Amino acid sequence: MEMLLDYLEEDSRNVFIDLTPRTLSSSPEACSTNYLPGFVRPIHTTLSEAQYEHLLLQGALTLPSFPLQQALLQTFFECVLPSMPIINWQTFINIVSNKDGGQGRISLLLFQAIMFSATAFVNLDHLQKAGYSSREEAHEAFFDKAHLLYQSHYESDPLTNLQALLLMTHRAKATDGKDSRYWIEVATSLALMMGLFRDLPSGYAGHHSQKLHRRIAWTCYMADSLISFRLRCLPLIRSVDFNLSVLTEDDFDFGHIPMESRLLLPGCTFIRNLEVQKSLASICVSQVQLCLCIRRVLNVQARCNSTEISSEPTGKTPDPPNKHHSDYITSIWMSQKALSDWEYSLPPICQRPPTVFGFSSDESPIVTVHRNVLHMVYHGVVCVLYQSQLFQSSTSRMQHAARQITEIATELDQMNVLHSLPIIGSTTILIAMIIHLAEVQTSSPVKQGVTMRDIQSCIELMKRLQDVHSCMDIVTPLILTALPKCTPS
Repeated sequence: MEMLLDYLEEDSRNVFIDLTPRTLSSSPEACSTNYLPGFVRPIHTTLSEAQYEHLLLQGALTLPSFPLQQALLQTFFECVLPSMPIINWQTFINIVSNKDGGQGRISLLLFQAIMFSATAFVNLDHLQKAGYSSREEAHEAFFDKAHLLYQSHYESDPLTNLQALLLMTHRAKATDGKDSRYWIEVATSLALMMGLFRDLPSGYAGHHSQKLHRRIAWTCYMADSLISFRLRCLPLIRSVDFNLSVLTEDDFDFGHIPMESRLLLPGCTFIRNLEVQKSLASICVSQVQLCLCIRRVLNVQARCNSTEISSEPTGKTPDPPNKHHSDYITSIWMSQKALSDWEYSLPPICQRPPTVFGFSSDESPIVTVHRNVLHMVYHGVVCVLYQSQLFQSSTSRMQHAARQITEIATELDQMNVLHSLPIIGSTTILIAMIIHLAEVQTSSPVKQGVTMRDIQSCIELMKRLQDVHSCMDIVTPLILTALPKCTPS
């Protein structure tokens, strides 16, 4: 409690003392650089005075107020860390809980990147209370801080830079071309240069350090796979360059933290509940295994697209070349089998409950959200695989997967946790929407009513997600414009 009072007292002093940084900072509200907490590493001496002044003027050396820090940190632990386990969270929370640096120090770049990643999911009220007019404004403001620090070579440690780069992949929409694909390319290049994609010899590094390196490497792999799936392009990481044994629950750290550290985030379920930590680790491991399947499907799609592009146009519609080529058929079959094996081998905590609703009042909503996202991605991958096929059964399987996505997303909306959906979740809703639109044009009048309800559900979901994922601002109006042309009169 004394620690919290110290923070609040410091904020009160800043109201009267910290005038200049507030005027210069691009943030609506911020803590003075003169009062950066002791847990932040000192500014590197290699920075020139001009660089320092530039970072200061742009607000890169300021932190948000303590209440907003609390909200963003809790959001990071509950929404970002479970699918991006790139820090030793127990060490991190102990460090930031001790503002005088008594438990160690962390990089300002990493801390700003953590703050940025959480702006995509934190309740909008917290951002508005801090003076931001929209989530997009806050998202860009926090990104600029991390970007400026990275660009100025503020941090010399490669691993810290890599952690920050992975968090910066949360920037999905960019006017300067530096979107998630750009940042994952920079991150994977750095990881490859560091040799993280190879298993280290036993005894090469400390036990905890080795586990962290493996989690970071597999996070690169997951992020690359999911971003590539979202953009429907081939992954950047080549199989010949990635030679790590598959991530397991043994690569994660579980446990309780001291009571004084818990006071920083009194409402955070993740840091207080051991079972939640273990459940989220299992879901993350299942996501890694699903990403192996995603790569198979993207390769199948790339092969299908290349044959369609290379085929010569004629007056009729021939069978695309190589569609029934044995290698192509084998790759489809192997992708189907990999996805089926993945689904049937899921541990109990990763399986969706066979109930009307996919959540239980006894279960932590955090676990439900991450498990539901896992299944939305799975069904999205199934849709993409069967889109590239001409077999009679492909359409029905695709339509079933689309209905599952719509149902799962609706459950999240009913739980009032739709704002926790990552952008890959929005992508799967868009995939489902497109399939529903195609289905309603060809289905019987009886089925059309059901499909129209699915379409309406997707439209409502996409509207609600416009605040969370700004790219939906563009997609939703396009869907609404196309809707009258696709639906029966």
